[in-house]
Amino acid sequence: MKDDQRDSNPANPKDDPLERIAVLERRVAVLTRENERLETFLAVLRHRIFGRSSEKMSPDQFSLLDTAAPAPADPGEAEPSGEDTTGRHRRSRGGRRPLPDSLPRVTREILPASTQCPCCSREMARIGQDESKQLHLVPAHAEVHVTVRPKFACRTCGELAQAPAPDDRPIERGLPTAGTIAQVVIAKYLNHMPLHRQAAHYARFGVLLATTTLYGWVEAAARDLAPIADRLLELLLRRTKIHADDTPVTVLNPGRSGTHDGRFWVYADDTRPRGGIEPSIAVFRFSAGRAGKHPGQHLAGFKGTLQADAFSGFDHLYRGGAMVEAGCLGHARRKLVDLVRAKGSPVAGEGVKQIAALYRIERRIYGLPP
Repeated sequence: MKDDQRDSNPANPKDDPLERIAVLERRVAVLTRENERLETFLAVLRHRIFGRSSEKMSPDQFSLLDTAAPAPADPGEAEPSGEDTTGRHRRSRGGRRPLPDSLPRVTREILPASTQCPCCSREMARIGQDESKQLHLVPAHAEVHVTVRPKFACRTCGELAQAPAPDDRPIERGLPTAGTIAQVVIAKYLNHMPLHRQAAHYARFGVLLATTTLYGWVEAAARDLAPIADRLLELLLRRTKIHADDTPVTVLNPGRSGTHDGRFWVYADDTRPRGGIEPSIAVFRFSAGRAGKHPGQHLAGFKGTLQADAFSGFDHLYRGGAMVEAGCLGHARRKLVDLVRAKGSPVAGEGVKQIAALYRIERRIYGLPP
């Protein structure tokens, strides 16, 4: 009897058909929104893996957002580079870039077998010449710089004379010159060539260097350049505005297989866009992870505007008011571009167009004071 009364009680929301329908409809709405979010995320992920890396929007993508049909092209107007009327891709006519005048020239002159006229046997006059140029790259080679300090002795009294050893070695009693260390550092950090590959590269022309030796050279360079980097950061922290960003870098695990992700943090200020006369500064810092404590340590003592992305690790820097947050328009635009490509969103497309208009204004006022 009690069970029958409970089942027939309309006050129980679980037994009210209308309430159950409302609960299910709300659940369907939540699942629909979540499904749309996941579909958008999947489309963005597919594009990042298989699509173009450039974030530029093509006119064809914008045409999907326009309601009006494009105006027909003028028959007398020249076609832009791209596809011609047959659908075949036409290459734009961009001339070959000239070779720099600073490169040394090695000229080879080829004369004809005879400069006598075959008709009258007179000597022909030179009236001009044809030139063709080729780029020749000289492979890297190694040299051994030998420093000789002769010893002199007096045969009468036995006095000795010898020039003191030069103090120009970047590493005391070390093998490399400063140019050699610079080459290793540039190859590692600018050309992204790990030290073990550099060792194999040098071995191909007969110079056998252990990876640990190259590591010691890089460590010595970092130790000698650290005061300069610290001074640059000190000067940067005196500015009123700093742009901050970070990028992942794959780091080898010494003595173990595999890698781990490190971070390069860059802090910069370029005064040229706003007509400043102070020199531009860019400072790099490395960390083993992306914790927010790292930018806090790097920017300790800074008071001013910090322009960065929406990384949560920056949030604690804005507490207290010493640093003022300025969002990065480039990062915001990237999200809109993803929505246009993934879903064809007209709202996101309009946002991209409005940001493009702001970029055109920025190009026009570049270099003017605030």
